[in-house]
Amino acid sequence: MYNVYNYMILNMIKFDSKTLNPFVASSTLASPTTNISFFLIISIKI
Repeated sequence: MYNVYNYMILNMIKFDSKTLNPFVASSTLASPTTNISFFLIISIKI
């Protein structure tokens, strides 16, 4: 499941690199809680 999560995050970073670049940079460097929040936001966008 963790590999699938990383795969989705990497694809969304590529897809929305211009729009979410500052937010993605802060999320990937932040705590796992922030990464979960980012994943939920991506799920809502889909």
